[in-house]
Amino acid sequence: MDKPKGNEPTFPAPILVGSGPSTDQAVDFLLTAIERALKEDEWGLQHPLEGEISNWIEEAAQKPIHPGASAAQATTNRTVERDVLRQSLALNVDPRSEEEQQIATLLSNISPEDAQRLTSALHSNDVEGIQAAQSAIVNKLGERVKDGMTPTRAAAFGAIVGRGRAARAAALCLLLYKIDPTVLINRARNGDVQAVLNLIRLDRLFLTDSCTAKVIREAEFQNDRPFFRKLATAVKYKPQLGWKRGCRLYLYILFAMGQPLPPLVKLQLRVDPDGTRFRSFPAFERFVQRCGKDFENIQAHSLAEHRPVSKPHDI
Repeated sequence: MDKPKGNEPTFPAPILVGSGPSTDQAVDFLLTAIERALKEDEWGLQHPLEGEISNWIEEAAQKPIHPGASAAQATTNRTVERDVLRQSLALNVDPRSEEEQQIATLLSNISPEDAQRLTSALHSNDVEGIQAAQSAIVNKLGERVKDGMTPTRAAAFGAIVGRGRAARAAALCLLLYKIDPTVLINRARNGDVQAVLNLIRLDRLFLTDSCTAKVIREAEFQNDRPFFRKLATAVKYKPQLGWKRGCRLYLYILFAMGQPLPPLVKLQLRVDPDGTRFRSFPAFERFVQRCGKDFENIQAHSLAEHRPVSKPHDI
């Protein structure tokens, strides 16, 4: 194997599963960013997107993941926060698409100054500062993507944005309902009213999605006023999210990567360095155990729901 050049850092594993101060800093930034990102229900709507969120979610579930792929062009003066953003972006990129990888390289080149401004605003919960930092980053990156725009590049960019929107909805689904979003999508297509309402609570794009169309059409035909009252409530729903939900999602990420957890004492210091979020170490230990069981149940229910039903002539 060729050795990397001295000025080209390597990314042998996602930074979130490493050890030491850099990983602690990365996790702290991730938890702060997650809480903010999940509250932004208009994420991605400023970009014209083609397709449906149900398809984006299902396609993302089938897409191969190469963690850190979009970070290949990182510079030696990178920051931990920039690495987290790069590797998060890599999860939304299809490694089989050269066009998407090229766009990811353009999008991943965030200046250290912009990253620092965003980080500071997130930590201080400065809403105006967060919006200003995000706008500055988006405007700069948007100019790079527009340069030399072609129909193929536009489609690739739309695919990345769509998967980002799907990732937000999927994360909310795991945290709020402890169920795989593809399970809810299948149930909605089969006429499950509660699944339809739950999906719309996750993202209003499900209002016009084909997976919810059957239930909504039938309700319109029957003039089902109770359903439309519930639908109006679902559209206005704002998820109650806190730091602990982000911590749960971080653990789900570790479980999904198949990475062994660090000693729980070190893990608690990583996610709760001030010791103010969990009453005691046993409380944190129970939290991790519950998250592990929930993740196993999510996977088991997903496999059971998607398992083909055997017919008599198949036996």
